[in-house]
Amino acid sequence: MLIFSTYFQSPLGLIHLNSDGKFLTGAYFQDHENLKNQSTTVFKEDLKIFQEAKTFLNDYFQKRNPHFAQDKLKLDDNAFRNAVYAILFETSFGELITYGQIAKRLLSIKHLKNMSPQAIGNAVSHNPISIIIPCHRVIGVDGSLNGYSGGIFRKLELLKHEGHQESEFLL
Repeated sequence: MLIFSTYFQSPLGLIHLNSDGKFLTGAYFQDHENLKNQSTTVFKEDLKIFQEAKTFLNDYFQKRNPHFAQDKLKLDDNAFRNAVYAILFETSFGELITYGQIAKRLLSIKHLKNMSPQAIGNAVSHNPISIIIPCHRVIGVDGSLNGYSGGIFRKLELLKHEGHQESEFLL
């Protein structure tokens, strides 16, 4: 499958944006593991979806309450992960959510009896669209800043950008 790509220069480093030509399929910091496996990319700046993503990112980094339409994202076919991403997508600027809170929401939505916060952690760690799907807002119940594919230092900077203090978190 052909992947189109462009770049966005953020205050926290270069972000690679990917698309299938219509939908946004990826937003990764330059040093992200997934970028190493993308050999069939074609640089193309002028896609409408890239302009929309860059507008979102500009607005985000300027604290202008950005919005991105969820139906403009193309995620993988994993229904569980997509359910987790939908909850993350609803998590507002500055809001924090724990793995356990995500699990409780999914239990309610899916009418299940139990769910592992570790399963939630696995889904969160596979988020292909950083910042727009705000997995950086997920923290441990104890305030720990568990893994972030863009690096813990970026996760902390994003949370500080959203109004939090470093002292709120276990590092």
